[in-house]
Amino acid sequence: MITRECELKWLQEWKNKDVIKVITGVRRSGKSTIMYQYKKWLQDHGVSVQQIIYLNFENLETIELHEGTALHKYIKEKTQEDLDYYLLFDEIQIVNQWEVAINSLHLDNKIDIVITGSNAKLLSSELTTYLAGRYVSIVVYPFSLRESRLKDPDFTIQDYLTYGGFPGLVGIENNHSKRTMLNDLLDSVLLKDVMLRNNINNSHLLRALASFIIQNSGSKFSIRKIANTIKSELGINSKEETVSIYLEYLEEAYLIYELERIDLKGRKVFARNNKFYGVDPGLRASLSSGANKDYGHILENLVYLELLRRGYIIYTGEIEEYEIDFICEKNEEIIYIQVSLSLMDEKTREREFRPLEMIADNYSKIILSLDTLDFSKSGIKNYNAEDFLAGEIAL
Repeated sequence: MITRECELKWLQEWKNKDVIKVITGVRRSGKSTIMYQYKKWLQDHGVSVQQIIYLNFENLETIELHEGTALHKYIKEKTQEDLDYYLLFDEIQIVNQWEVAINSLHLDNKIDIVITGSNAKLLSSELTTYLAGRYVSIVVYPFSLRESRLKDPDFTIQDYLTYGGFPGLVGIENNHSKRTMLNDLLDSVLLKDVMLRNNINNSHLLRALASFIIQNSGSKFSIRKIANTIKSELGINSKEETVSIYLEYLEEAYLIYELERIDLKGRKVFARNNKFYGVDPGLRASLSSGANKDYGHILENLVYLELLRRGYIIYTGEIEEYEIDFICEKNEEIIYIQVSLSLMDEKTREREFRPLEMIADNYSKIILSLDTLDFSKSGIKNYNAEDFLAGEIAL
């Protein structure tokens, strides 16, 4: 089992602080494993088994606790006034009125609470209503390339580009099994975290939309273009309003991400033609035959996810007719990043360097590619993308 160092350290730092710890992220990204590792860490640091109450609400054994009042009563009966307790609740969104129960339990300063969930809306708007200012949150993503190699030392960049980093798949050799597991995962997210939660009946449109976005990650689309493409290519009629709503649901389930587009000269945010990325390129493999891979956009997708892991706020940008893949902000610093499979071709180098050369400020400008040669020039650094994804390069 690979220790999720960043997430575990985060939990350790917030231990016994008067806030609820919230772990979110796409289904099967490793949230339950992090809870298990935190539970073990607590025990290794002097907390008794009696003081730790772990409940996974997807387990049928907890079905009688799927009402907030029942959960509250159960915890009160299990705790004593003379002990500190650590409540670890997995997939809390399954519990009706969970937020009321958690809010009430949090009033007891001898109870420390960690919860997980697979829906951003559930753990943002609803938490804001009931627990304003009394919670902290962290998003868990599938494995990075570094984590994948810790689990499987033979894991290659090609493996990562093709099948991604969902923890349960890393190390499995049979490609058919990987595709089957990825298809099952996608179906599970669509059913449990989108359809059931939002009372969606049109599963055909939802899956078609998810498939379209995942297979075209890194491309710019307007809502109108998405609706028209699905109609022309798949014969599925859909209103633009419906497409827009379904995209929000897919984002809330952490299945896709939408990236706002900025005009660097006018410093304004465009309202249309944003970029979309999938949570893991493996889902793309599950939806295609494996032919006609657009590895350029897949690499771009992986870089985007790695930047999220590192805590950057990210936009995509334009300067005149040129595109800048990522504008990254953190700690009042800005980094401009281009992603390219290779810079060996002179025309490609010109296309990638030109927009960065047009930016007048002195912030870092970087091109990530899979080349082993260094094409840095004019203050613009060229780093190896594989080394970046493996955590060997700090921007």
